[in-house]
Amino acid sequence: MASKTGSQGQAVLYWPNLVPPTLPASFSTYRALRKHPTVALARRLSIAPILRGSWGLEGPAASDETLALAQAIIARLRSLFVGFALRGLWDYGFVAFEQYLNMEDKALVLKPLLADNIKVRVDSNGDFAGLEVLTLGAMQPVVLQPDECVFLGLDSEAGNFYGEGMLEIARGSVNEWNVANAGADRYDAKVAGTHLVLYYPPGKSLDEAGVEQDNLVVAQQVLSMLESSGSAAIQDESPQFLDDLSKKLPPRWHVEYLSDSSPRQGSFIERMKYLDCLIVRAFGLPERAVLEGEFGTKAEAGIHQDLALTAMEAVHEFLTEEFERQVLQPYIRLMLGLPAAESVNLTAGPISREAMSWKRKLVEAIIPLQPQAVDLDALLDEVGVVKAETTVE
Repeated sequence: MASKTGSQGQAVLYWPNLVPPTLPASFSTYRALRKHPTVALARRLSIAPILRGSWGLEGPAASDETLALAQAIIARLRSLFVGFALRGLWDYGFVAFEQYLNMEDKALVLKPLLADNIKVRVDSNGDFAGLEVLTLGAMQPVVLQPDECVFLGLDSEAGNFYGEGMLEIARGSVNEWNVANAGADRYDAKVAGTHLVLYYPPGKSLDEAGVEQDNLVVAQQVLSMLESSGSAAIQDESPQFLDDLSKKLPPRWHVEYLSDSSPRQGSFIERMKYLDCLIVRAFGLPERAVLEGEFGTKAEAGIHQDLALTAMEAVHEFLTEEFERQVLQPYIRLMLGLPAAESVNLTAGPISREAMSWKRKLVEAIIPLQPQAVDLDALLDEVGVVKAETTVE
């Protein structure tokens, strides 16, 4: 059996009349959001612990052949499945794969599908009925039956299989961040540097060439010869009778330097820091566990980190269950039959260092005393301990 979907390409949208930095909800927008530094940090930090986790197998009644087949599938497909699944769920709210058997060795193949080209098919009962996939050069979409594909939705609702991605949750805050940053740029361009102000009296004066000109014209000529970041010419409205007292008063042509000393830039910085916190929260991460902290203790930051890891473990268990339901069991049932598929269960290993450490201590304490009290293979898989290969004579 070969792949049915072929090459998919990628849709690129362009909005010529769009005024930045407002970004609409679209696949192109989500790909642009991934380049935002705060989004990139939160996205990677929320994916990495789950990706580095592990799976265990429980199957006391399973045959050695069944366990070997299941372990081979996990070793070959877990990283691909979890990696693409997390990125798709985080970015778009859903992810899909085509699954088929390699013609040569009957090995199961998972082919990630481009989110732009996927449409969910629903039957008359509202249940999932497969996918329609657009491919390059095809007049009609390719139809994948439920057993030919794998589909996951994040926080999907009844009747809406697509779910909601974390980039969509963060999109509003990123738009506000961009607006605040653009405002800060405009403010910097308007007030940066020192501005030269030239005061001049009403009337006329001789210019550089000895030609009598209006003082406004002369003032503009003077300013054009001065290098500065900004300048202004203002007419001095002093009464004319003060000319008789000119010897007792300062010259009526004079220059002042103006610069902005108000703390307005700080408000932009505080606003953008707050929006950074909202962006991080969109990925299920308390900002205290990710961004620079100013208040509180290290212990409080550790508690926030534990809360984030708890949420990640829930996602890890979801991915584990879906892999078992949509990939592992159907493949074992196809190759070895229904009883073999029902004899094994997939378990999600811990992703926090504390939980991992606790389980390793449990292994060290129980194995010497009561090795028969635990499923040793499953426990070793969960804590990431490499098992020695056994040789059957």
